[in-house]
Amino acid sequence: MPNIESAKKRVMVTAKQNANNVQKKSALRKQMKATYAAIEAKSADAKEKVDACLKAIDTAKSHGLYHENKANRDKSRLTKALNKA
Repeated sequence: MPNIESAKKRVMVTAKQNANNVQKKSALRKQMKATYAAIEAKSADAKEKVDACLKAIDTAKSHGLYHENKANRDKSRLTKALNKA
């Protein structure tokens, strides 16, 4: 544990940010899983779910949760799956 006051604060802030990032990434993964399930089931609202998921991926990328290449890869796979169905 650090002795300097600012270093102590950084530890607390980093822990809080890490918890938020884990929660947001988990929510995005769940959303992607639900979107793939909707595509697989040929649901009527699959297109809307894909659009919402693409927007969420872009938001995660802009907030630094996802690397740009991973975001583009996931978006590409979602679009391919939708077009194939």
